[in-house]
Amino acid sequence: MLEFRQKFIDDASDLLSEMEQTLLNLEKSPNDSKLIEDVFRTMHTLKGTAGMYGFDEIGTFTHRMENIYDLIRNGRISVTKDILNLTFQSIDFLNKALNAKENEDLATNYQYFYDQINKIVAAVDDENLFDGYQREIEDIENQTEKNRSWFITIKPENDLRKRGIKMHVIFDEIAESGQNHIFNRNQQQEEAYNIFWEIFLYTQLSKTDIEDILMFVQDISEIHLLGEENIFNRSNFNEKLQEYSTLASINIDELKKYVTTEEDDEEITILTESKKQESIKIPAERLDEQMTLLSELVTAKAELELIIQQNGYKGIIKTVEKIDKITHLFRRNIFKIRLIPLETLQLRFDRLIRDLSDKLHKKVDFITEGMHTKLDKTIIDSLESPLMHLIRNSLDHGIQTPDIRKMQGKSDKAKIKLTAVQAGAYVQITVSDDGEGIDSKQIREKAIKKGLISKKDKLSESQIYKIIFIPGFSTARNLTEVSGRGVGMDVVRQTIRSLRGTIDIKSKKGEGSSFTIKLPLTLSIIDTMLVRSGMMFYSIPIATIDKCTEIQQIDLKKRNHKQLVINEQLMPYLIIKDHLQINSNQNKGQNKVSETEKPKVIVVQH
Repeated sequence: MLEFRQKFIDDASDLLSEMEQTLLNLEKSPNDSKLIEDVFRTMHTLKGTAGMYGFDEIGTFTHRMENIYDLIRNGRISVTKDILNLTFQSIDFLNKALNAKENEDLATNYQYFYDQINKIVAAVDDENLFDGYQREIEDIENQTEKNRSWFITIKPENDLRKRGIKMHVIFDEIAESGQNHIFNRNQQQEEAYNIFWEIFLYTQLSKTDIEDILMFVQDISEIHLLGEENIFNRSNFNEKLQEYSTLASINIDELKKYVTTEEDDEEITILTESKKQESIKIPAERLDEQMTLLSELVTAKAELELIIQQNGYKGIIKTVEKIDKITHLFRRNIFKIRLIPLETLQLRFDRLIRDLSDKLHKKVDFITEGMHTKLDKTIIDSLESPLMHLIRNSLDHGIQTPDIRKMQGKSDKAKIKLTAVQAGAYVQITVSDDGEGIDSKQIREKAIKKGLISKKDKLSESQIYKIIFIPGFSTARNLTEVSGRGVGMDVVRQTIRSLRGTIDIKSKKGEGSSFTIKLPLTLSIIDTMLVRSGMMFYSIPIATIDKCTEIQQIDLKKRNHKQLVINEQLMPYLIIKDHLQINSNQNKGQNKVSETEKPKVIVVQH
């Protein structure tokens, strides 16, 4: 039961994410009947399944919310800002309730929402509507629909006993619901997957009620509406049943011709989304385990290669090449599994923009490009918070209010743009806006006041911008819920650094700002160049290497300021053995460079 309960929580979370995106679209198109129906259907699905797994209060809650959207889809009330705000809040609360601890008391939260729902319905001018809504809340369990005839098929692909499903319980519920006839198709008893069932049912139950009965077999079930006529009252139906009993299965098209109802034939096919997408969910820890094994394989292969090079075991070179090829393929496939698109964070950004722009009374167009760009899941998870900080700061500090933008000759609707692009082993992500820009003069004055720099210090614009990453530094004049507490940008830089990335700022007063993050595709396995200084070996990440070269024999130690000219640029350098204080005596003279040997130089980006 715990396993099924956890699966319900996972599925419910996915449904709520989908509904959140639907609501964002509905806010832009409030009269779109399909979007309204999608929200209603999600609430209805959650209501129907929550109680089965012990989430009774969530079932009641989603039923109340479902009633609002039922009124909307029937044209009795319209989509309003208040209804959308309440629905967004309900999604946040449902996510909290799904993961609440057993002893956590949420009664106050539930009551708040019930009061808000009642206010929305009571605010409608039609008094009969509110009375009807109250009766609907009280009598919902007793409501029934017209009697109808249905044809149901249940076709398992394997032995249902392995799933712990007791079919006789389902058949008992069907028998209790109305007049029925069940065909047990079982041509080859030794092969369980050849067992399936075909059912005729005449009942007062709605299609949703029938779906509830078939809850545990809904992925292998189909429900066909035959009409309001009682099919069992047909004069020749008993003869038809005899005919159907001799068939391998009933042809639905032939059955429809036999029924010949004036009513439009409604067909409901119950399929799980996973069937359509042919995808599975893999726990993150299992992927981590695969990556650890792959790392071991890569390391072992590298060790074997090194032994061969040092000892000249030419006989096994071909074998090593084969292992190298397999390792490369294995590594590439694992990487593909771990890489997920940046668009998985899109919904959170859309929701943040929506809520904050409303709270700050600002108009914003949020534009995204390159959201299909993929990064390692670990990086995506860690990247969410920094990007949220940058977007929040753009909204709070960068973007002006509509009246100020008009005074400055700008459109009253600002733009915040999030772009991503892959370049080699790195991904570059930029958050930009067309707002006020960063006031470097104000930053400098604040930094001097805080004692971070002196008045004599001469800093470039780029150096001044980097001051905002110092912990506790803020130029906000007022403390707000959004920002201005001196936290945030330092956390952004620390997180980006922990991901082996960099962040750069560009800004122009009055025109806007951009923050560019550069990150490696993955943190799991790093290609490196193996180098030796004396008897010691070191590895340098290849992605950080700009150039490998040799220089003329010179006494590097006597160079002024320890700088070399590389590609007509003056670059600082360090000698590995000196920098790491390697004892030359222990290295048996290996550190000395002969007069004919040219010193080797590696130019790195950091």
